[in-house]
Amino acid sequence: AITLTNVTSSVTWRWEQQSTFAITNLVATQRAGTKLVDITYDVLSDLPDSAPVTLLVEQDGVPISVSSLSGDVGAGVMPGLGKAIVWDAGADWGRNAAELTFFVMHSVQTQFVSSGNAFVDTRDYYTLTVASAHGTPVPSTGTHSYVDGAAFTNSLSGSPIVTGDMTQRVCTGWTLYGNEPTGGQGTNFVATITNDATLTWLWQTNVLLTATARKHGTVDGSGWQALGGSVTITAVPFAGHQFTGWLGDVPAGQSSSNPLTLTMDRPRTVGATFYTTFYVAATGGNDI
Repeated sequence: AITLTNVTSSVTWRWEQQSTFAITNLVATQRAGTKLVDITYDVLSDLPDSAPVTLLVEQDGVPISVSSLSGDVGAGVMPGLGKAIVWDAGADWGRNAAELTFFVMHSVQTQFVSSGNAFVDTRDYYTLTVASAHGTPVPSTGTHSYVDGAAFTNSLSGSPIVTGDMTQRVCTGWTLYGNEPTGGQGTNFVATITNDATLTWLWQTNVLLTATARKHGTVDGSGWQALGGSVTITAVPFAGHQFTGWLGDVPAGQSSSNPLTLTMDRPRTVGATFYTTFYVAATGGNDI
């Protein structure tokens, strides 16, 4: 037994402080219109010391080599919220598109880590601008985006268009500026996009020529004619008949011309007339 007499005693408790450290709240987002990925995260610590931070990126569990980095990465990252790393995915990853997993971790004590996923697309894209005065093109008029090397099918419906004023609009083909092929005929084609391009559907305006023949002959050349162009028509009489002249929308001074050349600056209707010729033989052998 221990007997204490007139002795003052005391007990001192010793405490060891444990520091807190964590990396949290990782968010990865591709910057619109670029091949850059923004990664934000928080470093939580009750000590003012800096920490070394590493970024890892994986595709389906396979690491991607990342070296084109800037921001809060490497040695000397101080605690705080809203830490930011910028990764140039186009420089490190080439031309790809996939869901990637991002890890921000303490470079030494790797148990301190935060992760997150983001879809990243580093492929090149080009625009196709479509223009058409009439009809229904596919793709529609306007601007469309395609990945580099994509095949795109183009078509146009609604040609020809006939209006009540004897006018016709017909698609005669297309031009493709900035990309191959550069143009062609028809209303359907397939191309592979390799540059920004402009597709223009080409239209021609036609007007109707109605050329008829009265009795005893024929006329060629009726039908749709290009507006502003010229056409030549010919009246052909049947046997025993002769051409008389033209009626209708005939240029001044040309009613007796055969063939007849018309400038198709508007729809025209013309008609050819003929008369019958006779040969009468009298009895007695004398011709009359």
